[in-house]
Amino acid sequence: MEFQLRGVRVHRRLPDGATRADARELEIRLRREIFGGADLGRRPAVLGEQILDGWLESIAGSKAERPTRSHAKQIRPTILGKPIAAVPGLVARYRPEHLSPATVNRHRSTVKAALSWAFAAGRLTDDLSRRIPLLPENNARHTYPTPAQVGAILDAIADPRARAFVLIACLTGMRRGEVESLRADQVGENDINLGT
Repeated sequence: MEFQLRGVRVHRRLPDGATRADARELEIRLRREIFGGADLGRRPAVLGEQILDGWLESIAGSKAERPTRSHAKQIRPTILGKPIAAVPGLVARYRPEHLSPATVNRHRSTVKAALSWAFAAGRLTDDLSRRIPLLPENNARHTYPTPAQVGAILDAIADPRARAFVLIACLTGMRRGEVESLRADQVGENDINLGT
């Protein structure tokens, strides 16, 4: 078998009994070795964890550092040793079944922020963060007491001011601070005027 690549002439004698497929496999391996050793003037490959680590260094000492490091620790194995071009696809497929969509989004957002930081810092030529989607979240926590539950709560309260407080909060949906800040001149017989 013989071939030439980048000015390098390669001649190898294969052992007896070698097939055409063996010769082709050897040629491919040798071409890769020669091509891999060539300096093509390209930047060295950037790995996912290099970008993540650089971003974590940049936020060191900030208020967000501790939770961000926790999220980064969880998603790091997904991007460890992977070229940066593959990271958005890997992170987009990251979806551990035991985690809620909100938690997965925190992990994904950590990588998105790192990629965005790398782009802004000139370490990447493309903003790869835009290629990472977030999962839909249904984390609404609306619970409303039934009229019977409100009645039971009111029956259990002896203090008339506390009863009025709970009744106003339940009937209007006002928050605690809003109810506490009410003045007597704002409360009418059939309405509450918050504008004065």
